[in-house]
Amino acid sequence: MNKKYFLILVIFFVISSVYADRIYSFNFNYGNGKITLKNVSSFNGYSPNIKEGDHSFLILNENNEVLNKLNFKMNDVLEIVPTDDKEGKHLELRQFNFTIVSNYNKKFSKIRIEKNNEVLFEEDVSQYINKEETNYWLYLIIIILIIAYLVYKRKY
Repeated sequence: MNKKYFLILVIFFVISSVYADRIYSFNFNYGNGKITLKNVSSFNGYSPNIKEGDHSFLILNENNEVLNKLNFKMNDVLEIVPTDDKEGKHLELRQFNFTIVSNYNKKFSKIRIEKNNEVLFEEDVSQYINKEETNYWLYLIIIILIIAYLVYKRKY
């Protein structure tokens, strides 16, 4: 009976070692027609593949070759829907923040935002990229499994 519990424990640790993909989150500010990069963060998560929109987010390597391209829609106009009490109208957004999430890629060094092949933003982001990133959680789980196995062997 104890072997079944130990097997369940081992299966639990193996399943928990499966982790999400590594992604980058790029936080931007749009102000009066100009886009600026606020910060870049990297974490485990999911990056959706968006294929609709009039803007393009390009991930480039050092030779300006496109590694990944995401399309998105950046609304700079807020539509207020008419109701019984209020009249509908459009407000131009002069300043707002937005975030783009992209797949992890060790080879990229630049990002670019385009609209109709016109470059709206381009920046070298190589200082934000950790090329020697190691997942220590996997090593920790392996060590815990080894210790659990040794304790199990010692008791039985």
